Amino acid sequence: MYEPFRCPDSRVDLASGKGTQCDKMVAKYDFTYISSGDLLRAEVASGSDQGKQINDIMKQGELEPLDMIIQLIKETIKKDLLTAKGFLLDGYPRNVEQGERFESDVCKCTNLIYFEVSDDTMKARLLKHGQTSGRVDDNEDTIVKCIKTFHDESEPVLQKYNSIVHKDKEDNFMTIMDRAVEVAEELVLQGAVQKPKQPG
Repeated sequence: MYEPFRCPDSRVDLASGKGTQCDKMVAKYDFTYISSGDLLRAEVASGSDQGKQINDIMKQGELEPLDMIIQLIKETIKKDLLTAKGFLLDGYPRNVEQGERFESDVCKCTNLIYFEVSDDTMKARLLKHGQTSGRVDDNEDTIVKCIKTFHDESEPVLQKYNSIVHKDKEDNFMTIMDRAVEVAEELVLQGAVQKPKQPG
C-alpha cells in the first residue's frame, strides 16, 4: 500500500523561470521535486555510457530517448514513494508519447501548469544563462534547435491535456510566482490525488 500521489506537472516554455516557481511550490506544500533536466545532467556528470549518450543528444538540442528518461524518473519516484507527500514533476512531458508512457507506467496526470513566454524571451534568457551555466546546451545554435523542438514536440502536449491545463501568458516575474502558487493551492484544495503504480 502506498502513500497518495499528487501528480501535477509543470509544463512550461523554455526559460520561463519554472525552476524557481517549482521551488516556491515545493517549499509551501512539501512536495518532492523532480526535474527531468536535473536527472539528465546528473547522469551526464556521472560519466556513465548512458551519460555520454545524453550529453551528445543535448548538444544537438534534441529530446532524449523515452526509455532513458522514464527510467530515471521512475527510479527517483520509487526511492521517495513511501515518504513523499506529493511529487512535482518539472519539464515533463516534453511530447505526447512521454505523457502517455508516464500515465501507463506510473500514474494518471491530474493537472498540468503551463506558463507561456515568447520565442525572443526564451532565446534571450537562455543566452544570458549560458554565460554562467557552463551547460553544453546553452549556446545559440542549440537554443534555436531547442525552441524548434519545443514547438514541434511539446505544443501538442497542451492539446492532448487541454482539459487539465492551467495556462498563463508571460507576465512580470512576481505575478507569475504568485499565480504558480495560486494554481498549486487550487490543486491541493481539489485533492488532485492518484495512487501510483509501483514503478518497475
